[in-house]
Amino acid sequence: MREIAEVEASIDKLEKELAIYEKQLADPKIYQNASQLKDTTLKFEQTKKELARQNDRWEMLAEM
Repeated sequence: MREIAEVEASIDKLEKELAIYEKQLADPKIYQNASQLKDTTLKFEQTKKELARQNDRWEMLAEM
């Protein structure tokens, strides 16, 4: 199904973004810049939520 492939591509993209944010948050230097830390943390949390939504969507489509 085309829709499943689109969701899988979205999941792949989100997982890669999440890995980038995790790497940034693992760097001690980010904690010296409160603004950058806040921005990265917010993006990380938003990406995690979207990834969870896409995973739920994929599961729903796979059951059809």
